[in-house]
Amino acid sequence: MWNMNIPSDLLLDILSRLSLKANIQASAVCKTWCGAAVSVRKLQPPHPWVFYPLRAAEEGSYLLFDPSRSQTYKLNFPELKNYGFSYSRDGWLLVVTKAPSRLIFLFNPFTRDHIYLPKLLLPTTAGDCCSAAPTSSANCLVISFNYTISPPDIVIDTWRPGETIWTTHRSTASYLVDVHGTTVTSRMVCSIVSAPPATSGFSTRRRTEKPGKSYR
Repeated sequence: MWNMNIPSDLLLDILSRLSLKANIQASAVCKTWCGAAVSVRKLQPPHPWVFYPLRAAEEGSYLLFDPSRSQTYKLNFPELKNYGFSYSRDGWLLVVTKAPSRLIFLFNPFTRDHIYLPKLLLPTTAGDCCSAAPTSSANCLVISFNYTISPPDIVIDTWRPGETIWTTHRSTASYLVDVHGTTVTSRMVCSIVSAPPATSGFSTRRRTEKPGKSYR
């Protein structure tokens, strides 16, 4: 009933001028306002935010800082207790737990949406990253890097939205590994290039370049 006398274009204009906190509060008024608030929230120009825990506060409290407006928001996320952040992309956080549980999930602090990933077989990783937001399933690729001592292999696990297991790629440490446009050396240096599944692939080649140079 809130939106009966407010034209849709006027409502969108008003909501687009609100700060993030006010936008989220307005989205709780009714279903129509929620849809309008989310639509203009997505249209706002993207820029990096700072998200970090409050050490002196109760567990689960975080600060979200918007540098473009010089505004700070205090938010509580009890579900993030004892978790660490491995990567962020397009407003989503790649959240991991320490060994031995090694749970991994994608979390959006703005909407509080969770997407739990399958459990990895290896208890630890050298690093994790994500190519795009999980809402863009065609381009989203989560990559977990690892290595084994015996045999001395590079282990790269990949996952896409909708998959129930990780895809594991192994290569000896003397190889360069290319996974869906991502080049990885034995030191786990990578550069992510989003690519749809139809054009992505997996290949390896022996490293013959001299140390100190970059490889693609």
